[in-house]
Amino acid sequence: LGEARSSVSSAKAQLSSVRSELDVLKADISRLEEQTKSAQIELEKTFVLNFGKKGELKDQIKALQQKAASKEKSAEKAAKAEDKAMAELEKAEGKAAKAQEQAAKIEKDASDKASKILMDAEKSAASVAKKAEMEAAKIVKAAENKVRSLINQ
Repeated sequence: LGEARSSVSSAKAQLSSVRSELDVLKADISRLEEQTKSAQIELEKTFVLNFGKKGELKDQIKALQQKAASKEKSAEKAAKAEDKAMAELEKAEGKAAKAQEQAAKIEKDASDKASKILMDAEKSAASVAKKAEMEAAKIVKAAENKVRSLINQ
């Protein structure tokens, strides 16, 4: 049961790590898209004959788009890793649930056996006590008879 719980904890930690990485990638992609939009707007506002600035902005936009594409590929990999981590977590939770059920069954069986042993012991003790009372009663009766016979002599 402890091993199953440890496996669940490990799977949860892995899933959390993957989700954090995915969140960072999504934030980076969003930031890059915003920077690309800003550069695109600036490019559109740039004077037609300002070729130097236009070239720089086009290069900047291209670089931002490449970075965003790279981050998107990484995000896709992270999403697949998240799916895998989620599947591992579900598998670990299933194993933990089975282990918990087995532990509960073992505990119930042990409790039932202990109860039966206790009931048998109580019955045995009651039987021994009854036999002892009967023997004691016989001894008392024999002693009384002996006393009467001695008195009558």
